[in-house]
Amino acid sequence: MSIINFSSRLKHNITFFAKESNTSRWIEVLSCFAEIKALYRYKPIITQNLTFGNLTTEDYYLFTIRFSSAICINMRIKFAQRRFEIHRIINPLEQNHNLEIFAFELHHNKEPA
Repeated sequence: MSIINFSSRLKHNITFFAKESNTSRWIEVLSCFAEIKALYRYKPIITQNLTFGNLTTEDYYLFTIRFSSAICINMRIKFAQRRFEIHRIINPLEQNHNLEIFAFELHHNKEPA
């Protein structure tokens, strides 16, 4: 995949939040552009091997961003007015070129970021 092709797919501005260690407040850490794909729209064969405990894959999304060492699994993602909890971070082929982040959408009854 060429760099120009990859860059053109990163269309959505997202923000990462981390929880302060001594409070329950979420603080903004990083903003970047991402490609976002809803996993439930793909064939079950693709998503059936994604087992994250007792959750279903219908609210899972794949965020693809440029590589950043500042991203960790304890963070949350904000996209528009929606919030997502990170469940997996993959560095494809360990090349430090991009990250694939599997995240579960939090609904209104969950704690917001």
